[in-house]
Amino acid sequence: GALSAAWADMEDDRAEGIAWLLKNQNGDGSWGEAGAKVAATAEALAALRNSGADAGFLYSRAVSWLANARTDSIDSLARKIIALEAAGFDTVTLGLIDELLDLPNDQNGWGAFDGHSSGFPDTALALDAINSAEVVYPDLTASLGLIRSGQTAGDSGWSYIAGTQGQGLKQQIMPAAHNLITLSAYQSQSNSSSHISRGVNWLLGIQQANGSFLEDNLITTGAVHKTALGYLAIKAADDAGVVSGLATALTNAQTFILGEQAPDGSWDSDAMTTALALRTLPETTMLDYDGDGIPDEVEDLVGTNPSEADGRELLAANGLDPDNLQDSGMSSPAIILEAVQNQQFSHTPALSGGVAPFTWQVSNGGLPTGITLQSSSDGTISGTPTELGTSVFAMHVQDADTKNLVIPGHIRVLTADDLVTDSDQDGAPSTFELSKGFDPTDANSTPITDSDNDGVVDWLDVFPDDGSEWADNDNDGIGDNGDTDDDNDGAPDISEANNNTDPLDPNDYPQPFTDVPNTHPAYTETLVLWDAGIIEGCAAARLCPEEMMTRNRGALWLVRNLPGDPPTATGAVYIDVETGDFAADFIEELFNQTITENCEGTEGVDLRYCPQQPFTRDMAAMLFLRAKFGAAYTPPTAAASPFTDVDIGDPGVFGDGDFAADWIADFSVKGFTEGCDVDRYCPQGALTASGFAKLLANVFNLVP
Repeated sequence: GALSAAWADMEDDRAEGIAWLLKNQNGDGSWGEAGAKVAATAEALAALRNSGADAGFLYSRAVSWLANARTDSIDSLARKIIALEAAGFDTVTLGLIDELLDLPNDQNGWGAFDGHSSGFPDTALALDAINSAEVVYPDLTASLGLIRSGQTAGDSGWSYIAGTQGQGLKQQIMPAAHNLITLSAYQSQSNSSSHISRGVNWLLGIQQANGSFLEDNLITTGAVHKTALGYLAIKAADDAGVVSGLATALTNAQTFILGEQAPDGSWDSDAMTTALALRTLPETTMLDYDGDGIPDEVEDLVGTNPSEADGRELLAANGLDPDNLQDSGMSSPAIILEAVQNQQFSHTPALSGGVAPFTWQVSNGGLPTGITLQSSSDGTISGTPTELGTSVFAMHVQDADTKNLVIPGHIRVLTADDLVTDSDQDGAPSTFELSKGFDPTDANSTPITDSDNDGVVDWLDVFPDDGSEWADNDNDGIGDNGDTDDDNDGAPDISEANNNTDPLDPNDYPQPFTDVPNTHPAYTETLVLWDAGIIEGCAAARLCPEEMMTRNRGALWLVRNLPGDPPTATGAVYIDVETGDFAADFIEELFNQTITENCEGTEGVDLRYCPQQPFTRDMAAMLFLRAKFGAAYTPPTAAASPFTDVDIGDPGVFGDGDFAADWIADFSVKGFTEGCDVDRYCPQGALTASGFAKLLANVFNLVP
């Protein structure tokens, strides 16, 4: 009901606030301006973590900027340590903790700068930084005592000045809030219950009717900033178990903050205030389908694609701010790379300056699965990425003088067949650029796009170096222009065109005979012969491919393949073939062209054709060769038989040995037959309809 609606409204406010932060991030990764950059960036990172939006390139870029940023004040140094520790950095290794521990004054406190008198919130922030790094600080009790001593008796807050000298000064929300947060964080180590309770009561006493926290109800400047700090302080005290029953006060403060959000999603158009306001919302992990660090609900608001890891494209390209970076003497460009799944990857960062030897490590985030840091001396990362997606990380390098540099990293792993992703928008897909050794993230690094000038760009051209080919629909290594069967379904493309089937779809093919599917070994040959009108079936839509081929049917098929039409049979050639008999015209035509081999009898007397007898394999060798090369053709005398069941007799005598032995040998030499079995021809065996079709198509080269 109402509670669900309120929660939904709060999540909308959160999304709008994060969207404003991301759209207003500086090109170097920071937030804010001039001297406020470190503080604003640290708070923005905390706000993103509070919403689970801490996994993308924008977050990593900010962390890397912060790691390299110069920090002149205690406030900046402490906030930097807190943010980097939360991001997974070891600030001890970075030398930041030692730097901080060298700066307390003789009061065991910290001022605004080195050598300054102790102040707030500087001392509180310094202790928060030490706590975040989990290091032992021997003067902790004294430093906490310094914070306690700055609080006036009764329900009161703190001024900006530490110690008893600050007790008589105006109490302010900022130092009070930070001191309460710090005392609450250390409550389990050093009891500050009385001071925390009195400080919280002071905050409650200055809470206005609208829920805001103000020292003076007539001065409302910075109300959101102050109210957010007050909220976080009371929440910290509540989490530490020191105070309770303050839900109403917290709700009222939160309601005020949400009511002050501008239409553009910000609070006061200020990064730090917006970040603090977002931190008052409950901690959550917003959905991020593509894993680019920009939650799905935010992607629509900033104009990125929730289904594509394109977060890094949002960062403004306004460069680094050299005036706000520490001088490490080293420099290196951001590591923005792409890799192909299950393909070898290797990269060595380009580092300039510094004093060797160097020590490299991955300090934030993680490399893609399968890629690891191979060399800590030069930062080489390599391996074979196994999982798709984007990985965001930071590389930390330290030189021999313990100077440090942090480099943001972003590696996206793509599938090998991804021809859509074009990260640098130069017209060439990223995977293609990688295959050619070009940089897919640099629009100025572009390969030749049409090497063979065939009008098809190389990444879509299966044969990029052959101007006559560019596609291979069936992936058989033969280009579609030269491939007679583009879908490898057994039906030549010309047959598919003749029969109105799709030559690019292997599931759509002609089937004139139901008993000769496209998986049949003679499918292609029978289809081509049927298309040419050479063969007919044994019944409606059936070829009876395994039935014996008769001599009359064989004459029909063989003569149909020859030029011209046969004259009408006279019935006077064979005593067993009369005018009107099946295939009579074709049988007599074989006789007229001196192609046939009669079965018995004497010409003009009792010559017989035996039309119903089988068309044997030995006879096929003779008739097919005569039909191919002419009636006068005589095969050479065979020197040896290619088949164990065909005896050539005396190799020097033509026609010696088995019937048609020389014909059979020549038939084999010319590549027209491979026999019936291993080393056997089966000369007396009868051809089947499918066998005859294969021989006929092979001898006369009828298959395209």
